[in-house]
Amino acid sequence: MTRCPVCNLRWAGAPPERCGCGYEPASRDPRLAVVLATEELSAANRRWRRGLLALLMVPVTFAFLVVSVEAAAGVVTAIQMVLGLIAAGFGIAQGHVARNRLRAAQQLMQLPPARVL
Repeated sequence: MTRCPVCNLRWAGAPPERCGCGYEPASRDPRLAVVLATEELSAANRRWRRGLLALLMVPVTFAFLVVSVEAAAGVVTAIQMVLGLIAAGFGIAQGHVARNRLRAAQQLMQLPPARVL
C-alpha cells in the first residue's frame, strides 16, 4: 500500500491517475494540489470569519430582540451563538487540514538540495 504524499490517503494497489487532492502520482505533479489546497484554505478562512462575525453580533441581536419585546430573544440568541461556534470550529479545522496539504504540496514543488562534490 502506498500513500499520497500530499493528503496521506492510502492507495490499495497501483496509485490512481489523480488523487482526490489533485496530486498526480504518475507525473509527480503537485501543481493542481497546490491550487486546490489554496482554494480550500480560502474557503476555510471565510467560514471561520463568518462564525466569528456571528458570535460578535450576538449582543446586537439580543439587544434588538429585547427592545422589540420579542419573547424568544434568548432562544434566537442561543441558536445564533451555537451556529457561530459550529461555523468557526469547522472553519478552523478545515483550515488546519488545508494548510497541511498546501505545505506538503509546496514541499514537493521545491527542488531537492544541491549536493556538494
